[in-house]
Amino acid sequence: MDWKELFRSVILERGLRYFQEDRIELLEIEDQHLHAKVKGTFVYTVDMTFSDENAMSCDCPYAKKGDNCKHEAAVLFAYEKEIEKRDRQEEERELLALIDEADETLVRHFLWVILKNDPRLAALFTIKASGQIPEKYMSSMKDRLQRIVTHYTQYYDYVTYEQAEAFYQTFYMNWYQMAVFLLTSESEQGALELGEYAISLISSTRIEDEEIAFILQEAIKENINEICNRLAERQMS
Repeated sequence: MDWKELFRSVILERGLRYFQEDRIELLEIEDQHLHAKVKGTFVYTVDMTFSDENAMSCDCPYAKKGDNCKHEAAVLFAYEKEIEKRDRQEEERELLALIDEADETLVRHFLWVILKNDPRLAALFTIKASGQIPEKYMSSMKDRLQRIVTHYTQYYDYVTYEQAEAFYQTFYMNWYQMAVFLLTSESEQGALELGEYAISLISSTRIEDEEIAFILQEAIKENINEICNRLAERQMS
């Protein structure tokens, strides 16, 4: 039986919201017992036992009447996530152990097969291994932004008022995805270079909706400031 069936739908929704709002201040899991503290109107204590006869309790007024409450639901959402996390960690440990024990030739061949069939991973590996971004990758990213501008200006030589919002969403989404990729590669300098190019491209593109143009530039500038702060922190560490 799915534990969610033990709760009324409205109580389940409130429990999920409590879980998403990080209201669980304590979560202890030991063998078949779970103990937690949940912040509601007050801080309530939730205890659960998982056995042939599952039992759960909470000292809130609603649960004391004999009903399953939102605090208990929140704890079960947290418990479910914690178990998934522990399972992933165990799988990672097992995988790392296999890698450590595997023949180096096998590992190299397996890596080669993966990289040659996944351009994005190949680019990430190249940047990580060489410590710099190959020019062809940076050029490809800049071309991608240029193609977006070309697409939206191909008929009028400017971005029309009607297309301005779609242009903003497309351009910013693509810039952001590429910036995240570069930051994942620990290439803050590459992200800064691409950000400066994006700003210059927007500045040289006529956008009929001036407010959208301003918002787009400011959003990218804010991202660039965050990258600069991250770079400064790395240099200081």
